Amino acid sequence: MLVAIIGEPSGGRWSPVSTADEPTLEHAWKRAGVVVARYASLESPLVFGFAVVKAWHFITAFNDSSDTLAMFKACRKAESGERGVVGALSHQVLVSCALVEPTEAPCSSGLACHTDGAALGEQARRCASSAAFNVFDNTGVAATYDSLEGVLTRWVRSGVVAQEDLSRCYAWPVWAPVASAIV
Repeated sequence: MLVAIIGEPSGGRWSPVSTADEPTLEHAWKRAGVVVARYASLESPLVFGFAVVKAWHFITAFNDSSDTLAMFKACRKAESGERGVVGALSHQVLVSCALVEPTEAPCSSGLACHTDGAALGEQARRCASSAAFNVFDNTGVAATYDSLEGVLTRWVRSGVVAQEDLSRCYAWPVWAPVASAIV
């Protein structure tokens, strides 16, 4: 499934966690490439890039790494008292690409970015269709493409993604610093 990675200035996934008092969280953010200060003055959502996600499943315990565990603990603190079980969607990202310059998202911050994931994803795809993209290989070397369709064609030709995985695009709204780190 193709997803548009939309960064929200406030709100979005992982935003409440950012202010939780969890000592190891700052180290986890740094290792993940999350730069909070860079997006402190962001006023409206941005499309940071696109990814192909293989699967989603709900998890309530994180055993993957110390960074994931720190995020989970922070989430529990941020959500304490609101619900008994804290969980998250876990997903495998097959490939991703980053816009050279993030572009304005076709929604206002907050609820509008979460109402219709399919419609917003398709709008984001159209908004960013002729923008320049960087695609990093597994050694960290970037290739630049003139359009999203050029990137998608590369992924299909390389056999990493099936054409049917690209038929629809869904919005994936997350907190802007996390969105920038994902791509």
